Amino acid sequence: MSRDRILWIALLAGPVIWLISFLTNFALAPLACSWSWKPALLAVSLTAMLLTLITGTLAFRQWKALGSRMPDEAGDPDSRARAMATAAVVSCGFSALVILAQMLVEIQMGACQ
Repeated sequence: MSRDRILWIALLAGPVIWLISFLTNFALAPLACSWSWKPALLAVSLTAMLLTLITGTLAFRQWKALGSRMPDEAGDPDSRARAMATAAVVSCGFSALVILAQMLVEIQMGACQ
């Protein structure tokens, strides 16, 4: 797989994984409430967290392979790739924090709250 394709996937994966997990938990919430059973919600959140951390690690490895420098204003492909890798790491990091915040709410509250 090409470096650009990996960087685009890593850049967009965090928010897309969060959105899918959010919508899946929203769809599963009535079932969790009627059965008083939360493990399905937690399983979705844990899977989303794992996938987000994997894509963040992938982006970090790309950044390390490109020289571990911050992006500069040069117009060369390596600077653009470093900027994308940096943005992907930040995007996956923030997405992981949002997923964690939602997971903490799922843990603390009952299935019907």
